[in-house]
Amino acid sequence: MREISRLSHLLIMRHGNAEPSAISDEDRPLSARGRSEVERIGSALFEHLRIDRIVASPLLRAQETASLITSFYSHEIHIDTCAGLSPNGITDQVLAEFDEVVGSVLLVTHMPLVAELVRALSGKRQSVQTAELFCFDMQMNAPLRPPMFNLQPSRL
Repeated sequence: MREISRLSHLLIMRHGNAEPSAISDEDRPLSARGRSEVERIGSALFEHLRIDRIVASPLLRAQETASLITSFYSHEIHIDTCAGLSPNGITDQVLAEFDEVVGSVLLVTHMPLVAELVRALSGKRQSVQTAELFCFDMQMNAPLRPPMFNLQPSRL
């Protein structure tokens, strides 16, 4: 009988560039530049790794980012919404929530939470571009781990 493993990969992504204004910050959609950034990341990510699940902040720009990423995969990827992934989410709570998840999970969130999550996992401070993605091997038995790979729209 095959043993079911824990979370194998945790991917952390900042949403794509958003329009500068809307009725509220929560309702800011992706800009044309943001959609282009996410499409470049989605195309490159598809070449690297299968995604089993996406969990996104409830803010519109994160939901749109998650939806665009799913369009690159032929299998169905369910998108869940998690209020804890909002800009002021608490790092330890987010990491604890996904500790027992199985497979490869992409979190779509915002600054400053993206940088705080990357720092908590790698021990390194990081400035994060819009639509930038970090992939961590969660099966590595170490308190700190370098990202397996990092995708930046400006380098694709």
